[in-house]
Amino acid sequence: MPEKVNSVSWWNEYFQNKWEIMRGKEQTAFFMQLIIDALPKKIKSIINKPGTTILDWGCALGQGVDLLERNFPNAEIRGLDISDIAIEKAKALYPNYKFTMESLENTHARYTTIFCSNCLEHFENPRKLMDKHLKSTEGIYIILVPYKEENRIESHLVTFDDDFFPEAIGAFYKFYSKIIDTTGSEFWHGTQLLVAYCHRTLNIANKFIDDNKKNVLNPASMIRKISSPDVNQTIDSQSSQLWDRVAETYAEEADSAEIELGREIESLLIDIGIKPKASLLEVGCGSGHLSGYLASKGFTTTLMDFSNVAITKAKAYYEKHGLKGNFVLCDMMELSIEKVTPHDVVWNSGVFEHFDSWQVIDVLRRMGEVAQKYVIVLVPNARSFPYLLFRRHAMENNEWIWGRELLRESIQHLAEAAGLEVIEEKYLGHHYCQAHLDYVKSELGQEYADVYQQNLIPNNQDYLIALVARPQTNQEIVGYKELIEKILKEEAIVAQKTYYFDLSAISNSLKSLQAINLGHQKAEEELSSALQAKDAEIERLLKEVESLQAINLGHQKAEEELSSAFQAKDAEIERLLKEVESLQAINLGHQKAEEELSSAFQAKDAEIERLLKEVESL
Repeated sequence: MPEKVNSVSWWNEYFQNKWEIMRGKEQTAFFMQLIIDALPKKIKSIINKPGTTILDWGCALGQGVDLLERNFPNAEIRGLDISDIAIEKAKALYPNYKFTMESLENTHARYTTIFCSNCLEHFENPRKLMDKHLKSTEGIYIILVPYKEENRIESHLVTFDDDFFPEAIGAFYKFYSKIIDTTGSEFWHGTQLLVAYCHRTLNIANKFIDDNKKNVLNPASMIRKISSPDVNQTIDSQSSQLWDRVAETYAEEADSAEIELGREIESLLIDIGIKPKASLLEVGCGSGHLSGYLASKGFTTTLMDFSNVAITKAKAYYEKHGLKGNFVLCDMMELSIEKVTPHDVVWNSGVFEHFDSWQVIDVLRRMGEVAQKYVIVLVPNARSFPYLLFRRHAMENNEWIWGRELLRESIQHLAEAAGLEVIEEKYLGHHYCQAHLDYVKSELGQEYADVYQQNLIPNNQDYLIALVARPQTNQEIVGYKELIEKILKEEAIVAQKTYYFDLSAISNSLKSLQAINLGHQKAEEELSSALQAKDAEIERLLKEVESLQAINLGHQKAEEELSSAFQAKDAEIERLLKEVESLQAINLGHQKAEEELSSAFQAKDAEIERLLKEVESL
């Protein structure tokens, strides 16, 4: 019975008998080199920081690990594969590298960067696999797959196009993608798609552009898509993925501003006769800190949100503080008495600003059906200049993560259209004005930030509008046509104001980025000029070094000639010394002979003198 394609046994057999014949090692190196060459320098510098860890998931025989080791020497690198045959061969080829044979989730390890090169196409559900990879990724997740593969090979189960990879997955968002033409290659006759995700904490969005100069991630596409003034759209602001990502930023503890807002909501409830033990349903609970405060004061609380991350964090907050509450994972667009039992008060804070008028009306109607006594809604106040300054500054600095917020000065007309009886609209959150002004004081100056301390902010410019309304049972709305006309008119103004506000902020952000890019360009030019000057100086020094080397070579040759001459002179001196010694010996002999002759002459003279005397005597 043949092995199932892409099973562990199938891959073991393939790595054992076919991989190297099919030039799998060369193909692995080719694809990894494609990734490394295509990645922006900034990303490569982040990946190569000391202390970072890199995993090559699906490493085969380790050629990708080898390239990663050579290109990212500061990082700790590991290869992982489910095939024991592949890992055994990889360890034999690269005994100094680290390889692991098991599934990623079983390792319980986390990596700064995970590379996944030409692996996802072998799985029936690549997105499920991507989710597993991201759970083990702390920073960057890099994927390379065949692009728009029409006639798939046997082991390729999925065809990838631009729409396959979402803009965001949980706390990760797509910041870079590139289509790479490999038609001229012997290893892949077609194109490859490179996609990179990063964790939101890296803050590297808005920096990378693909070859077609198309922004993969920019303020308009990631945070929200601005509609035309006469069309209401809130696409990204309503994405559960966006709010999962926002929920990841929630603090574990309520801050002083949230506690103060909780007090204000408690006071509002008491004022309308809602006392502790009353049942409260928060629709869109977020962190759960506000409901948690009310639960601590004796209210019975139920928390609902469509973000699983938000519900998980809210539960954790309640458990940590010993609070009791009910939790419902549900989209407010599906709120009904079938999903949630009736409550005394149904309320929310910081939700409806992200939705168009007809969606708000529909949800308010649903809240009215579940509410037994009151519906309370808190939204940002478009008259609050500290909030507007804060929002604009955050947008200009690409720090705004909350999606599109429609600038409404009232939501009474929407509540009336939903069949609610509006009791009042009042203003809350005065203390937030200080935080908003502090955020922008570096730009505006301390004197403007001090207006809060000087009590110069009027009540109607506080951060939040609080609408209090009663549900009405089967109450026909009087003047419904006029109300609809009012909604259309007011919401068109709201959409237009929001559009131009956001457009202006984004435009300033782009101008700021352009100025930064211009500064970088100028700095690059100055560095280039400085490098050219350094190159010229290096060239001059090299010539000087060459000249000195030639001189030194001459000196060396002269030294060798002098050394040879010295040796010849030494030999000549030694010869002469020997000759002198020989002559000295001869002279000494002559001297001795002379002395002997002199003595003989003296003897002869004495003999002659004796004979002469004898002759004379005779």
